[in-house]
Amino acid sequence: MKKTVLIISSVLLNVTFILMFIFLQSDKSDEQIKITLLKDQLYLEQQKNKQYDEDFSKAEFNKEGNLKSQRLIGKNEELIERYYYDDGKIKMEKTFVKSNPYEEIEYYRNGNLKTFTHYEKQNLVHIFEYWPNGQIKSQGKKIRRNGKNDVWHGRWIWYNQDGTLWQEKTY
Repeated sequence: MKKTVLIISSVLLNVTFILMFIFLQSDKSDEQIKITLLKDQLYLEQQKNKQYDEDFSKAEFNKEGNLKSQRLIGKNEELIERYYYDDGKIKMEKTFVKSNPYEEIEYYRNGNLKTFTHYEKQNLVHIFEYWPNGQIKSQGKKIRRNGKNDVWHGRWIWYNQDGTLWQEKTY
């Protein structure tokens, strides 16, 4: 149980630092994105010491004894699903609040963040993608349609691998 809380705290701290980096990198004219990021950061900070209901939490292990997947049920109608690489490193984490998707975090094998997706509404998502070196790759919103045929929405920004601006487009 203590190990799970430590892992969760570590992941949440990493996400917090990434969100702070994005906040500092974002265009100052887009105040709504900044407000949303600050709200997300506050939510993640509140989750650091959260306890999970062990009676309903589940885990699957691979042949080597490493975690394959894990399901944690929170006290406040929150569900976290984690999926792991064969070596035990976190591959993806999905968070649901009151049975609705809240966020998805995907990691590269090296542990760096690959994709951070925040559900603003049921079908509107704010997506941040990262290069394997940890630099931001793109950010923008999409309208999800049954998991297929997503529609680009609003302003999208793409970056080079060194973090410099490559392209910006509004849909």
